[in-house]
Amino acid sequence: MCQNGQVTKSEVVRIEVRLIGVEDPAVFRVLDVLSDLDLGKLHCVLQLALGWTNSHLHGFSLVDPFCMEPGGDERRWVDIPGYTKYNLDVEETDQDENETSLGTMLRSGPLYYQYDFGDDWIHKIELSSQEPELLPQGEWAQIVSGSGRCPLEDVGGLSGWAEFKEAQTGSDYEHRRHLLAWVAHTPTSIDPSRLHEFDLDLANRQLSMLALPVLDTYDKSTLISRVLANPRPLTQAAILGTGCLVDNPDEVDVLDQQAFLRPFRWFVERTINGLALTKAGWLPPTIVQAAVADLGERWGVIGKANREIEVWQVAGLRAEVTRLGLIQKRNGKLHATKAACRVVDNDEALWDLIAQRMATRWVSEGHRVATGFFMLALTSERPMTIDALSAFCLLGLLINRFDRADGSQLSKQDAWSQVSEQWHCFRYLGLIDGAWGRPDAEYSFAPALRAFASAVLLSGTSR
Repeated sequence: MCQNGQVTKSEVVRIEVRLIGVEDPAVFRVLDVLSDLDLGKLHCVLQLALGWTNSHLHGFSLVDPFCMEPGGDERRWVDIPGYTKYNLDVEETDQDENETSLGTMLRSGPLYYQYDFGDDWIHKIELSSQEPELLPQGEWAQIVSGSGRCPLEDVGGLSGWAEFKEAQTGSDYEHRRHLLAWVAHTPTSIDPSRLHEFDLDLANRQLSMLALPVLDTYDKSTLISRVLANPRPLTQAAILGTGCLVDNPDEVDVLDQQAFLRPFRWFVERTINGLALTKAGWLPPTIVQAAVADLGERWGVIGKANREIEVWQVAGLRAEVTRLGLIQKRNGKLHATKAACRVVDNDEALWDLIAQRMATRWVSEGHRVATGFFMLALTSERPMTIDALSAFCLLGLLINRFDRADGSQLSKQDAWSQVSEQWHCFRYLGLIDGAWGRPDAEYSFAPALRAFASAVLLSGTSR
């Protein structure tokens, strides 16, 4: 693929990318990339491959910016249209990265990629001696191998990252807490023993989204289109790559669908003719017992289980079915709504109604965005921790410019509060599996839940 050091157009080249100065562990990636990919697109590839967040400026050069000798090549390839748009300074030696290909640059030897002109993360890009593989049709790049997670954003460069990692194993809790508050949007802790880990499958899924016209893929009235309206294309690719949403999700298994619908149908059927509540507004004890007997095989409820206030699974399901407008309280009774009565005996129609209601019934714009990101995460075949889920929902709120009423920055706890009730509802339905109670537990999602989450995202929001 490479003759006499020359890379020809339309080839796939294998490159090695290494983050300079970061050790224990080292951070590197081996990628197969289209050689005629321009450097602007290569920037997008590198962001996803390494795990950066595209939150800072970047540039390419033929020499390490920190090792430049007097009279050396001072040229820098940057996004000149972007610089112009945001009134950033363009130097006389600056070149437009969007008009120069990777293959052209590699003819001169190694290429250097600088990200964040404050923390100054320098990456060295070289041709690999290994033969590349063909890329799937339409894709820009694929990662062959890699190791090490990239440093946290805004951590303070090489010295800050070293200090941060050391603090995670030290006994100085106050210092560790200070560092965690200083660095934006971090997990609550970083396990030093897992810094070498790199999720190759996730990164490749995100890369596969890069060449797609993401928003054009979805009808403008759908929840997913509304949720992705503000993020930039690179962020859209990263977001969609987290899940496995497609235009036409696989058909849900009939038995799985019926099992999913069973609790919703249960409440509708028992309220079609009106269900009298107690004077305090609770479900009658006999109904609570029936719910536990019919629906609670996985709940582990003990005792009489005849008071709704004590059986939180029943109370939670009733609240969600009410929020979705399938039942309503009127004159001391619960009544099934007309919409629910029309579809209660039709699996497909009831499924569509619940999905459409979950896509449209929110208490605020923040709730809508958090719900959309939560549903997208639930389409993933990969297990996720609650910490990862809440961070994903927080990302959605932040890139859509939400903050607290007092103007301060949102936290993962704020994001989780928007979706926790839905999470627990799906738990009651037996659609989420994991080691409950463990802070590091990973939870997997049943096929029916992944299909339902896709249906919610693809449901029209204007109905």
